[in-house]
Amino acid sequence: MQKVAQTRSIIVRGIPAGVNKDFILLYFEKHAGVDVTGISPLDDHFVITFADFEGDCHVFLIAKI
Repeated sequence: MQKVAQTRSIIVRGIPAGVNKDFILLYFEKHAGVDVTGISPLDDHFVITFADFEGDCHVFLIAKI
């Protein structure tokens, strides 16, 4: 696993059209186990900000090939 710098925000790309902020909030808080403090939709991605970067967050990434 690659080690990266700690941050409170991540960029999420490739979310299908029609997926709203409530669904993203539910995913991260219920399935990844983190508290989300902000979700900012931008042109083709979302910026998600967490309350704390100290916790364990396990996010599964699926890449389109």
